[in-house]
Amino acid sequence: MAALVMDNKAGWRGAVVAATGMPFSRFRALRRLEMGPLAQSELAARLGVDAPAMSVLVGELVDDGLVLRATDPADRRRNRLELTDAGRALVDGVRELPDAVPSVLGVLDEEEAATLHRILQRLHDGAGS
Repeated sequence: MAALVMDNKAGWRGAVVAATGMPFSRFRALRRLEMGPLAQSELAARLGVDAPAMSVLVGELVDDGLVLRATDPADRRRNRLELTDAGRALVDGVRELPDAVPSVLGVLDEEEAATLHRILQRLHDGAGS
């Protein structure tokens, strides 16, 4: 599964970059915030980014009106990040892009493809919990 994903991710990434006009790393950050607010340090850990790079990335997203940054009410030493309506609209718009379906999936018949889609959707939904 990992090889299939790794071999075919460039097409989708390119489509996302073209549609959003932003580096893919910024879109990844928006996707992580889609499930709900996160501390800036928590987002950095999920993205595997160091603190200085995270500060730059978040600053760009805030300047573009895609993310709100505020002091975390539970811990005033931390920044809390959440998507704005514009950020959510951008993420939703990317969902409208056609999937870059790897050609290897052409070996599946219609029923098998539908089953795979249901399984992948279930895995995606479960990843957010």
